[in-house]
Amino acid sequence: MKVLIADDETPIRQWMSYCIKESGEDFHVVGEAETGEEALELFGRTLPDIVLTDIVMPGLDGLDFIERARQITPDACFVIMTCHENFEYAYRSIENKVFKYIVKYRTGGKELMEVLRQARDHILLARQMSAIAHSYRHLEQEKALKALVEQSTGVEQDDAVQQLDISFRNFVGVAVEASPEGEEKVLELCDREFKRLCFCHTRNRLFLVGNVGDSASRLYTLSQLHAFARRLEETEKIRAGISDIFSGKLMLPLAVAQAFRALDSCFFSRRRTVRFHYDLPLQDEPVLGRLREPRERVLEAIRLQQYLPALERFRELTQKAEGIVLGSSDAYKGFLMDILFQICFRGMERKGIGGLSPQDIRRELEGESDLFAFNERAKECCRKLLYSLLREEEGRRSGNDVVTQVKMYVEEHYAEPVSLEEIAAFVHLNPSYLSGLYKQKTGENISTYLTAVRLNRADKLIRETDLRLGQIAALVGYPNASYFSQIYKKYRGGPPAGLRDGEKG
Repeated sequence: MKVLIADDETPIRQWMSYCIKESGEDFHVVGEAETGEEALELFGRTLPDIVLTDIVMPGLDGLDFIERARQITPDACFVIMTCHENFEYAYRSIENKVFKYIVKYRTGGKELMEVLRQARDHILLARQMSAIAHSYRHLEQEKALKALVEQSTGVEQDDAVQQLDISFRNFVGVAVEASPEGEEKVLELCDREFKRLCFCHTRNRLFLVGNVGDSASRLYTLSQLHAFARRLEETEKIRAGISDIFSGKLMLPLAVAQAFRALDSCFFSRRRTVRFHYDLPLQDEPVLGRLREPRERVLEAIRLQQYLPALERFRELTQKAEGIVLGSSDAYKGFLMDILFQICFRGMERKGIGGLSPQDIRRELEGESDLFAFNERAKECCRKLLYSLLREEEGRRSGNDVVTQVKMYVEEHYAEPVSLEEIAAFVHLNPSYLSGLYKQKTGENISTYLTAVRLNRADKLIRETDLRLGQIAALVGYPNASYFSQIYKKYRGGPPAGLRDGEKG
């Protein structure tokens, strides 16, 4: 407890200060003043918890000092120590909500410390009640905001809006997905950035409404928001979506929808972890239209029972999707899962689904919050479904089924250092037996097929991209450009660069 002493008599000030220091209790004298003006200056500089003040002092008297100090902060506790037992003084003390009015010549050191202890208890109780009231208001705000976030239409939403104590001229909604540590950092940043703030937790996410100031210039406010977004991006392992700038709390439902849509769009980016709603496409359908043709190519291959080409075309579709940005991950997830469901239903018709049901697929994919991880899981589901169709069609352990499984493994892993032992382990056969069986069924070695797959892929990259030969070699499973060129020349009759030069000519 910080204590300020104001009295025009030096011995009295020294006595009070001595009593406080010698008590050994949690009181600390932050200043002594001889006049009311000096006391007011010290009060504004130190903001004491308790003030011991005389009434009659040179210049500004003690009661006027209290009245003006109340304008600086109303939370201090004032104790008057005076020689005057005057009704008018006492009445004015009551008006100024003075905690105690005591007479000097009737007060000893013990009585002084008892008054200070009572003042301390009074302050602590007031602070505790204030904290409870603040917590209650925050909980009510959080409850109303959560109701707003979790309701999209209806009377409940209107009620929630009316309950919120938000009168910001300019505000934005911010939706955040982060670890508990990340949420704490985001809240600390928002406390510094926004003039006022309210927030709630919902669906394992954090939603905030922040006051971005009273400026009438949208450009100025946007520049502030972009600076805030840059600082937000520096927080590790978070994703965030920011709504447009709004005025009036009736616009809160729209801010909620926009912030969560912007957060959802972070699904499509490895680098941009914070997105603004106005950066997103207005509709997802035109963007998804660019994936319609690759989708039809996958389904056509399935209808023709060309399962290896179907898997390759599915991979090409997901690769193309990684270059687009949608406003909603749900749109893309639904688009891709629809393809997998169609393959799944085909397996159901043929009674060879291989353990994957539509519920399994949805459970496997629905919760993934990253595009690239989602695509990897989707490709694995596709591979399992196609394997099940192949096993059902050709018999679980027939020689043709083994050949098909080997080819699918090679198609999937051609860019890696593939060994006969790895393939044999995959089909659960002895390496020597597998090698002989494969040659008997196809008339060629597994290594020959692997080389053919790699070179076919290399031809496509040479024709369709500007990648250097070293990059192409790495993408098709060769350690360097020199070795790749030797293999290419051996099987194609000329250097790989010749294909690109020939096309240019």
